[in-house]
Amino acid sequence: MMGLDPVMSELLRIIGLWTMNLLGLAAADRLALSTRLPPEGARKLIHVTAGCLAIPLPWVLRSNVSMLVLAGGALVGLLTCRRLGLLKSIHAVERSSTGDLLFPVGIALLFLVGRSEPVLYLIGLSYMVLSDALAALVGRRYGRSSYSVELQSKSVEGSVTFFVVSFVAAHLILLLGTEMPRLTTVLVATQLAALVTCFEAISMNGDDNVLVPLVTCLVVSRLVDLPSTVLARDLFVQLGIGVLVALATVRWRFAGATGAVTLALFLYGAYALGGVLWIVAPTLVGITYVAMRAAHWNGEAPSGSNHQVVAVFYVTVVAAVLYLIGATAGLLGLGASAEHTTNLMLAPYLGTSAAGLALLVYTLWRPWDAPVEALEPGLVPAVFAAAVMAPLSVFAPSGAPSALLWIALTPLLALSIYRKVRRGSSWPRAVPWNSRLQAAAVATALVIVTPLHVSLFNG
Repeated sequence: MMGLDPVMSELLRIIGLWTMNLLGLAAADRLALSTRLPPEGARKLIHVTAGCLAIPLPWVLRSNVSMLVLAGGALVGLLTCRRLGLLKSIHAVERSSTGDLLFPVGIALLFLVGRSEPVLYLIGLSYMVLSDALAALVGRRYGRSSYSVELQSKSVEGSVTFFVVSFVAAHLILLLGTEMPRLTTVLVATQLAALVTCFEAISMNGDDNVLVPLVTCLVVSRLVDLPSTVLARDLFVQLGIGVLVALATVRWRFAGATGAVTLALFLYGAYALGGVLWIVAPTLVGITYVAMRAAHWNGEAPSGSNHQVVAVFYVTVVAAVLYLIGATAGLLGLGASAEHTTNLMLAPYLGTSAAGLALLVYTLWRPWDAPVEALEPGLVPAVFAAAVMAPLSVFAPSGAPSALLWIALTPLLALSIYRKVRRGSSWPRAVPWNSRLQAAAVATALVIVTPLHVSLFNG
């Protein structure tokens, strides 16, 4: 495209890629219909086709803006096809899923953080396309042992397939595309496969198309430069967290199987992307909550009180966002190193942990469907949670006074917001809106405390 304006040249690339993808998906849809593939097989054929067409993107597009434009165009095209009844192979699947719409979002995310590292991009893409497709087909054809993810069902055989394919794909790409020692590639591939398999296991409605590339980018960028001894240690920590969470849930029954997987992933993410102190805070929250839960019910939790994926997600999501911000700062080139941003995030993270504990303790005595005569503990749980978390303030890089401000104010504000909204009539009463209210209350408290903290400590 010599002689063309750079902007026009890039625009032509976008149009060409968009047209090629549209024609490729139409051809795959026609093939699926003509061969009368079952709905899941047809959908995966479309999935694989779209993934193969995405392989050259880092070598063709020259900017992140171009990728966002292309992904936006893909979303518009998919929504139009859904409305007009086109690409029936995507929408004929029996189960409800937004995976087709999230797929271009996942590709865009993978491009944004992995464009400069082709190996990282290819590993993430292989998980989204190859591992996911084979796991779905094996699970559908040979699945005999199933487990539930809220209202959905998945097979153990499919998850095992996802792990094996993910390990082989990552190992081969690292072995052929880098100069990493063989032992290092095995350790990295094993840790990656275990993590993305767990994320795929708890994903619902196709959200693994966003989770898997994000996890891949963050983990690979962290692991590739580590020596094999550190990789082996981290793999041991990862497995140890999983075993300990599993034993704790069996013993105290505070979470279901997939809820336990969600919690283990959150804890390992805190350790891997934040550091040791980042796992101490939520562990302290968990121990305190389980102890008070056992005392409240005299060691016998009522049937159906175990937390599942959605409940654990909303309890941990705000804290997870904080360590993800720290980890992605360097990858996205936001002008700060990941270590510096992570240190800045620790104080609000401790406040978020205290707020989460306050809400968990409050709902023990005042559950969503509590009768009028149930105990109303007021703001006492917030004071209690702040006292539990306060000793960790001395380890905060920003200083103990800064951390104590977050630890003292965040739970008070979060619990006040939660109680006020709960007493109103506008907030939905159905599950999982109580969990959503808890997450919203914590996030709102963080937003309120942030300018106060900045004026006091950065002024």
